[in-house]
Amino acid sequence: MAKKQGINFYELGRKTGAKTPKNQQSGFEAFVSGATKPLEDMLTASKAATAALTAAMPAGVPIDKVPEALRLKVTEFLNLNKKAYSDATKVVASGINPQSQRYKDAIETINGVNIKFENLSNTLEDIALKRKKALDDPNFSPATLNIDRLTFENLQNGSLYGNMTINEDGTASYTDGDGVLKAWSDFAITKQGFTGQQAYLAAVKEIKDYKLKTRNASWNDIEGTYQNTFDLLFNKLGPKGSADFALADEKFLNEKFANRDLDELRKNPTEVVDAYKTYVMEQLEIEYNDSTPYFEEFDKPEIFGAYRTKRDIDIMNKDISNKKDFIGFDNRQYKFKDGNYYDMTDDPDMVKPLTQDQARRNNKIHGFYTGGDRRPANSPSVNVVTGTEIGYEYFGDTASNSYSKFQQASKQGLFPKNITFAKEVAKQGRYYKYRVIGPKQTETEYSDVIVVQTAQGQEIKLNFSNPDEASQRKEVKKLNDFISRYGDKPKV
Repeated sequence: MAKKQGINFYELGRKTGAKTPKNQQSGFEAFVSGATKPLEDMLTASKAATAALTAAMPAGVPIDKVPEALRLKVTEFLNLNKKAYSDATKVVASGINPQSQRYKDAIETINGVNIKFENLSNTLEDIALKRKKALDDPNFSPATLNIDRLTFENLQNGSLYGNMTINEDGTASYTDGDGVLKAWSDFAITKQGFTGQQAYLAAVKEIKDYKLKTRNASWNDIEGTYQNTFDLLFNKLGPKGSADFALADEKFLNEKFANRDLDELRKNPTEVVDAYKTYVMEQLEIEYNDSTPYFEEFDKPEIFGAYRTKRDIDIMNKDISNKKDFIGFDNRQYKFKDGNYYDMTDDPDMVKPLTQDQARRNNKIHGFYTGGDRRPANSPSVNVVTGTEIGYEYFGDTASNSYSKFQQASKQGLFPKNITFAKEVAKQGRYYKYRVIGPKQTETEYSDVIVVQTAQGQEIKLNFSNPDEASQRKEVKKLNDFISRYGDKPKV
């Protein structure tokens, strides 16, 4: 706590290292000279005073219940009422008839002074607690008017004390930046709510999942559902919550209200909220159009007495396209040499050449994907992983290659700091908690799923088990979208 003698917080701040920049007024000086300054200038000066004060006191700003700027006013109030209290007690003690009017008036004065002193104590405590809360959490709703922002800022740096008065009943009043006297009990700052933002993010996830998993998906099929969802949301939020939701979106404000006075919009946000209702639906449609579309997998075919998965067929197709030796589904060894394949089981002397398509026919996979780009025409092209120089490439038939690349990029600081990677444990068909690969752990302990997480708890899973380019690009697109939405942004 600060010492009780007359120490000004700004003098104390300077003694501990905080200095008001040259030609800049302290918070109190800025406040009392505000009659000749625009509100925005007063707010800027008050913010600077708060920054200087908190920088000078990193361990916390000392807050007295009776601050220096109010002590004289509090003393005058106490002295005035103490005299009335003392005079009244003398009357009571004089032995006059308790039924007399003078006795009753004295009792009423004593009770009234007690109430005033209690009001004063509660008011001073309330001011101190709200100042501490403001310093601990200086955030507020984006719909807050500049006049209230200024009062909030002046409360933080203490300059509001110098413009407060103690009322006759022990309550307090303050003069705002427009010179209007207001009751302290009426001042309140609304914190920002995130109900609207959370609902929007949930809707984005839903529409992306819908498009990815639904054959012949169409925005027209779901637009009405989300229009109704957000109509109900805005009704639930009410005027204040809706304004909070809309005014928090800087991208929207820059696009739709770039040349408008924000404080005027805050005073009457109906126009902003109405525009935002349309804007939200436009953004959802954009998110839908930019998301990965449905991709139909073929059913598992029965080949040589066994059901072959898409992954099995894709791996073999890829090996054949890349002219690699392989063991076929027919359990024969195929060797590639001089532009042709040879069946080493029936043709060890390599005198019966086979084309790549003939090798596929022998293994009953001719007609399936043969190594080209099988992406749908409207599938997004992904060439680089966000935040890195990792170009799109074939990651292999397990997740290990992509995982090692991501981990290496993380160590080089190419990913946001809140993004981490782990591999999903898979033993005997069960999935266990995520564990980061260590040098002594074997790859067979893990599935082909990489878990991407943020420090805040958001998560996606990337499956790199399918080696074809379309699948690889789809997973990289998911990663890029995730990093763009949830990754820490660079500090400005």
